[in-house]
Amino acid sequence: MAKYDDTSKMQYIDLTNWLLGYILLRVPLLDKEAFDVAKKINTVEKLKDHIPKYAFRKVAEKFLPKQTSGKKKLGFPVPIRVWLKQDSGYGRTKAMFNGERAGKFFNQKQIMQLLDDHKAGNRDNSRKIWVIYTFLIWYQVFFVEKKHNFA
Repeated sequence: MAKYDDTSKMQYIDLTNWLLGYILLRVPLLDKEAFDVAKKINTVEKLKDHIPKYAFRKVAEKFLPKQTSGKKKLGFPVPIRVWLKQDSGYGRTKAMFNGERAGKFFNQKQIMQLLDDHKAGNRDNSRKIWVIYTFLIWYQVFFVEKKHNFA
């Protein structure tokens, strides 16, 4: 492993650890033949001009519109900010925030203000709201429901 550059080492770690459990959603790009070709491309060509996936993008330009082949790299975003503005997501979150459990940990008036401001489009509070919401779910699963399972 010492003979490889840092980028190749990171790719190896991703391939052998992270991809297997989390990100094998890109199955078409993990085709054995495509992988065999890609692993032969040197790092300079992979990251030419600081453009990630440079060689892949150059090939893609021949077959796809520029808006697709040149698109900024994007992870796997979850549309939380949208969900929280929809009636179902807002309603579910509002019920959770107004519940007795939320009152044990949070100022309910303040967290409802975060939610209402978000729904009204005054401010993007989605990350704050999501952190509180997932904490309350976590607490419910691991402390409330767990107690009932042992009773």
